Amino acid sequence: TLLRAAHRRGIGVISDYIVNHASARHPMFTSALQGPDAPFRDWFVWRATQPPGWDIWGKNPWYASDRGDFYFGTFGAHMPDFDFRNPAVWDYHASSLRLWLNRGLDGFRLDAVPHLVENDARDWNDQPESRALTRRLQQLITAYPRRHVVCEATAKPQDYGDPAVCGGAFAFGYVHHFAGAAL
Repeated sequence: TLLRAAHRRGIGVISDYIVNHASARHPMFTSALQGPDAPFRDWFVWRATQPPGWDIWGKNPWYASDRGDFYFGTFGAHMPDFDFRNPAVWDYHASSLRLWLNRGLDGFRLDAVPHLVENDARDWNDQPESRALTRRLQQLITAYPRRHVVCEATAKPQDYGDPAVCGGAFAFGYVHHFAGAAL
């Protein structure tokens, strides 16, 4: 109903899509918490011990489960990262995006794309793998006629604006510059 009403008025609808992580309360992650053989376990990033040397925005991004192993959450324990090295994770997101595009959604704002893959404690932000995945997401979305994508890219947003990566980008860190320019 929303899409039909918006389109009748010449308005496109773009939805926020969280691609990097799930909620710690999501059924997929609560299943993954059950142990190494649990469904969806390999959909998230796990280690048997807490890897040393990590610091993302003043915090260690590895969080202990009740089982004593550790999962990765760039943005905190409440948002565990998907493991994009698992092809099933890509397939899940691609299917989800297609579902909404097939219903007529006009595009997406893709959240936190520089954080799709974190290689190690030093190379956790804006990895080549993250850019390649972002490009695949952009290609999937723009394969539909008149669809748009913009990526949240706090790391080098100009690079993510390049059509070879995302085609449109913004970073929250610049908001104060824009607000101050209006004064």
